Amino acid sequence: MGTRGLYVVQSDGQYKIAQYGQWDAYPSGQGVGVCSERLATAEGRADFKAKLGNVKFSNNARELDASRFEREVKDYKPGPTFNQMIKQPYPYAGRDVGSEIFRLVSDSTGTIVTTDSIDFANDSLFCEWAYVIDLDEGTLEVFKGFNEKPLDGYERFTRKRGGNVDEMASAESPRKSYHPIRLAKRYHLDALPTKEAFLNDLTEKDDNR
Repeated sequence: MGTRGLYVVQSDGQYKIAQYGQWDAYPSGQGVGVCSERLATAEGRADFKAKLGNVKFSNNARELDASRFEREVKDYKPGPTFNQMIKQPYPYAGRDVGSEIFRLVSDSTGTIVTTDSIDFANDSLFCEWAYVIDLDEGTLEVFKGFNEKPLDGYERFTRKRGGNVDEMASAESPRKSYHPIRLAKRYHLDALPTKEAFLNDLTEKDDNR
């Protein structure tokens, strides 16, 4: 189902992953894929953090891999959309990856080039759910869209984009009647819920259940 979401990792005061996803972002869909057993132990988190060094952001198709782009994009038929152009040559940058980005990074042995979509959090009309793994705080945060109330100053997405995620500013939504996504639930990574408990926690907030 076309429920859009955002999949984020923070480490060392930086957003290292900020993956846009087009499909099934509600908790009973992509959400359950975020509660990974790999992140439930200190050893697993340390390994995952090390693998974040493989991730490179780029929002320009030619910058994703210039030589490969020139070699492969010519094989597409005239008039491809951006997503069609990058889906095969740049599998990690496509809209279909969703929460799978966490496993792909965890299993990576080389560079993963993906897009920085963190600003999508400001558009809660279309960003319906978001999941943030914060390795600095050792937490998993779940955010809900369709937010028509201003955020409190302490909420994550009142924070200005930049080198330091703690630089504060007033976040503005591109939709006048909506505000950035709002925190729905926070878990400690060393005490992640079971699938059943996760869904029970978010059932009232999951419009697809």
